[in-house]
Amino acid sequence: MKASGIVSGHLFLLLLSFAFIACTPLAIIEPTENVWVLQGEAWEPLKHPRLLNADSQTESSFLMEHAKPEVCLVNVAEVGVSAEHFFYEERGGVGRWLWRNGFSVLSIGIPKAALKSSGWREKTVDHLGPVLQGYREHCRGVPKVGIGHGIGGSILLAPEVNAYFDGVVLISVPLTYAGTSIATQTLLNASGDWSWRDLVGFAVPMNFAGSTSMEEVVMTNRNTIAERFEFYRVESTRLPSAFRQDIAKQVSRVTDLRISPEINTWLYSTQPALVVLPSGNGWISSWQADPIALGAPASRAKRIYITRSNGSAREFNHFDVFWDEDALNQVWRPVAQWLRETSF
Repeated sequence: MKASGIVSGHLFLLLLSFAFIACTPLAIIEPTENVWVLQGEAWEPLKHPRLLNADSQTESSFLMEHAKPEVCLVNVAEVGVSAEHFFYEERGGVGRWLWRNGFSVLSIGIPKAALKSSGWREKTVDHLGPVLQGYREHCRGVPKVGIGHGIGGSILLAPEVNAYFDGVVLISVPLTYAGTSIATQTLLNASGDWSWRDLVGFAVPMNFAGSTSMEEVVMTNRNTIAERFEFYRVESTRLPSAFRQDIAKQVSRVTDLRISPEINTWLYSTQPALVVLPSGNGWISSWQADPIALGAPASRAKRIYITRSNGSAREFNHFDVFWDEDALNQVWRPVAQWLRETSF
């Protein structure tokens, strides 16, 4: 058989096999750094990601698949932020860094359709099910760890989702909304729908006298206004009032500590957890995201306090703790070390 015939035969078999696994992210992308995006039920290589409209991408799943992963990671993005930021935010490239260090990385956004109803958690859980099931095939025999950020990350603690994982990494994931800051309450109760980018220059009251800007509540002052706006412009989608009202209903006084039954069950489970707590977070305070502070056994989780008093280069806020260039050393290197040292 001629060489061209052999090549054509192999190509036909490859295409045929892909037709049967279109719903399952099995394409090995090494040694290049292609990112795959789930479009309907098929995984397609993503090109020129910055030309995409982020608003249309929040329901997509983005994947960098390692040939021999040490751990399979699933990142659940913060509400109102596209899942693509884990691979493409110019100040971090966190997802790519994790991939280069031996991990398969899947990043999932909270669906826009889910946010439009009070049952956003249930709808998101339904959305995650098929995606996680497909990823499971690639991760057979490999530990699976969820990474969650903010309110979006709380989905990792839903029993149906949590059962998929061998461990979790929680970065400012609220376990209670008791004692929420005045600034956060003001934004949750603001009328109409808004996205993060609509809040540039928006003044909110602080817990004490005076006011501050929204940028200072969620991003540190080190980031210029231009950098903040670029993040909002590219990454964010709209947060419907229905979603925010659902969260606002759970806000209570610090003396009225409300913890949902599913999170209370998770607190006393034995699943390994790494909890990252930036002291400067103006959106979700450290104690609200600390399982040990809320009654979990001291051995339940390892905590990393990101603060100057612990040797951090600087204080971090809600968004920049996740992918700012300094966060790579202060947050993600310790995360990678924990992933390698933990017996899942």
